[in-house]
Amino acid sequence: MKGLAVWDTNEDGRPDRDRHLPEGVTGSIINASGREPFTDVRRVNFCFSGRGRYAACLADHGNRRLVPEVWDLTGETPLPRTLHGYEGVTPETVPVATDDGHILLCRPTGDGALHLILVVPSQNDGASRNDGVSRNDGVSRNDGVSRNDGVSRNDGASRNDGASRNDGASRNDGDGFSPYGDAVFSPGGVFSPGGAFSPGVGFSPGGVFSQGDGVPPGGDGSSPDRGDVAEEYPLAVIRSSGFRLIAAPTAGTAALAFETGPSRITTVWRLSGRDEPLEPVTELFGQFSGGIWLDATGDHLALKFHRFNRSNRFNPYDRSNPSSNRPFARTADQASTRGGGRAETGTVVLDLSRGTLTPLGGLAGDERLLLAAPRTGVLLTAANRDGVHRLGVRHRDDERPTVFPNRLNAIEGNVTPLALDPTGRHLALAVTRGARSHLLLHDLVEDTGQEIDLPPGILYQRAYWSATGLHLIHSTPDRPPTLITVPPPSASHASLSPPHVSSSASHASPSPPHVPSLAPHASPSPLSSPPLLPSPPPRGRRREPVRVQNYDGPAGAVEAIVYGDPATSDRVVLALHGGPEAAWQLGFNPLFRRLAAAGTAVVAPNQRGSIGYGAAHRDAIRGAWGGPDLADVLHLGRALLTARGPGRERPVLYGPSYGAHLALLAAAAQTGLWSRAAVVAPFLSGRLLYEDGPPTVRNLLDRLGGHEEIHDELGPRDLLRLAGRMRLPILIIHGDQDPTIPVTHSRRLRDRLRESGHRDGTDLIYLEVPGAGHDPLTEADERLVLDRVVGFLHVGPLGALNVSG
Repeated sequence: MKGLAVWDTNEDGRPDRDRHLPEGVTGSIINASGREPFTDVRRVNFCFSGRGRYAACLADHGNRRLVPEVWDLTGETPLPRTLHGYEGVTPETVPVATDDGHILLCRPTGDGALHLILVVPSQNDGASRNDGVSRNDGVSRNDGVSRNDGVSRNDGASRNDGASRNDGASRNDGDGFSPYGDAVFSPGGVFSPGGAFSPGVGFSPGGVFSQGDGVPPGGDGSSPDRGDVAEEYPLAVIRSSGFRLIAAPTAGTAALAFETGPSRITTVWRLSGRDEPLEPVTELFGQFSGGIWLDATGDHLALKFHRFNRSNRFNPYDRSNPSSNRPFARTADQASTRGGGRAETGTVVLDLSRGTLTPLGGLAGDERLLLAAPRTGVLLTAANRDGVHRLGVRHRDDERPTVFPNRLNAIEGNVTPLALDPTGRHLALAVTRGARSHLLLHDLVEDTGQEIDLPPGILYQRAYWSATGLHLIHSTPDRPPTLITVPPPSASHASLSPPHVSSSASHASPSPPHVPSLAPHASPSPLSSPPLLPSPPPRGRRREPVRVQNYDGPAGAVEAIVYGDPATSDRVVLALHGGPEAAWQLGFNPLFRRLAAAGTAVVAPNQRGSIGYGAAHRDAIRGAWGGPDLADVLHLGRALLTARGPGRERPVLYGPSYGAHLALLAAAAQTGLWSRAAVVAPFLSGRLLYEDGPPTVRNLLDRLGGHEEIHDELGPRDLLRLAGRMRLPILIIHGDQDPTIPVTHSRRLRDRLRESGHRDGTDLIYLEVPGAGHDPLTEADERLVLDRVVGFLHVGPLGALNVSG
């Protein structure tokens, strides 16, 4: 096999470069019927500039490499440009757009350093409306709030089932470990678009923010018409592991950089957005996350302060050392973390003109800042009230208690605050119910909401609300993540009354008199952006529409996303999401689209343990991993087999991470039900993962009871013990640098399957991807790995082997 370094391994687990897998027959994708290749589009790591004039992301338009992409938001329709000629851009590369259409790239290298680069697109190619446009074009400098401001995506907590679905971040308890990084914040956790990829609190490869689309480039939002060449200007090489960028809203400052060293001293730098050295601003002691601009001048930035110290006497505002140039002094005891300690957090305000820190006034002890309207000073917060997490509204300069509007806090579903409008009166919310997102605009003065009609799909956390409209990132099963624009509300609501005048707002009443409707008849909004029309099906085949369908389960309905016709297709894949606190989403999923294009149906259920269906559904597997969720999977597998009737191939199992573990449990529990199983990054058992997993994984196992054993007919959920019952062909894929689930789990499983009678290349295929982490399907050379999965699921072991690049 050429182009992808995937080797079999020696008996000691090391890659054997002399034992390549058999040569394949195609270098693109196995389209089993010999049809044309199915092109993928992938977008990751979206970011808005400080004033929301531009956005940036990383994009792969089917050529198996990521390149920067910049989106011009200065006109009525977002306009993308792809910048070619870059090497070494990986999903870990962070782009930050500037307000003149340039991109700051923070690119990791193999030696552990970060290269900070300024990318300047060519000026005279006509692809962009405002390349090099003056900053003084009448657009307010800070009329919106960028959600790419580095703010922790879990500053709040869910008011519904405690986890929401789109981000790859943990629920503030330090136990999340999704590899997907960018997606949607929710007041309660995270959710992974593109299909159940970890809510940030679970295991699951798969992808985020992205994955491609089978639409040819050009004019439909899936990809720009052509690519451009840009100039590169190296700015700095950073050796510290704690480095991040925050887009800035003021002329002359494109971004701030925060660099935290081993001594927990954080240096703040200013980047002009030009080919100029970084300018030091100040030094802070401690670690800081988040970053919400509080004023239109760009002088005050709210940060979340983290301090791991041994002394409860620590005061982050202590300036008892007048000779210190830092915002506050520290003692030797405070500077040391040896011997244990505790992490302190709080919201502080960095005054960039003075280089000082002060507390953000008016917040209660457990209250956290989520969003701000810098021009008017309106703040959105989250706090726990009577055991329920609620959203609150207050003013930056008002010392009165925060108001917690009744109707705002009665919306059903997982509620994700996206952005405040420039006046601070309207709040954009992504409301997730089951597998899809809804867009709600909530009037904070009247405490009423209206749904904006969008094509069924998912919304990502990153959003910016400027004078030109609300800029969102939206994805559907037929569209990769794409920027869309919702026009601003009526000018009659141009100013915000103080939130305390709202008669429907209350400090105490937890039971609202009215719940805002998300009715399907809500008025549609004229969206601007590349058209959100369904992409055409591959030539020669009529594509069944992707849909959400309920199946009967042993304890109630189980919702699933369905591609194709599971009853009449040549084959059907039952796909199990990772997590386990996750859910499949009605967004773009390249694997499922490829399978559907090849004539394979997909059923992706959100079985018990999934989020988005209430606390009882989510908590059903606490202390019982592989219990109620396994029962749902087996029940659904039997239903699919019955519906297909005699003579058709039995269902195929697929799962990443926790889904891989669950899929192999299903294979062992009822072998005759399945034709084969493909798994990515499986773990052997909760108990064994607790022994060698990282601290974040052990925290998750503790919280969810994942290492507790089940004693029933199947017995303890240990794949080594159950390997002899797996009488079906199996494909195992694992990255050898997986930081979440050690690759030794797959190596031990492979060895046990060999001992149980599985033969390499016949009914056992083991692919260990050198250099890949927890998600080899979306990392370097992921297209060839994905081709192997598609080939195996579609036609079996030979389909996985007959791929080359």
